[in-house]
Amino acid sequence: DGGTDDPGYFTDKNAVVVVPGDANGDGNVDVQDVTAIINRILGNNPNPFDATNADVNGDGSIDVLDVTAVINMILGIH
Repeated sequence: DGGTDDPGYFTDKNAVVVVPGDANGDGNVDVQDVTAIINRILGNNPNPFDATNADVNGDGSIDVLDVTAVINMILGIH
């Protein structure tokens, strides 16, 4: 079993990987994710965009609280 890249017996190839803060789905939490979330809040349609990852605090809403949470993650503030 090689994980989601090469699934086998233990890994579902359709498994959804949730990475809180990774709004653009590139596998990293960085300033590009902050930009994507802000664009979404402003009514733009960033692409790619993962709403599950963008809703960092899990309150069902993508807003400035999520932006703040991602910035804190980048800065190492918990």
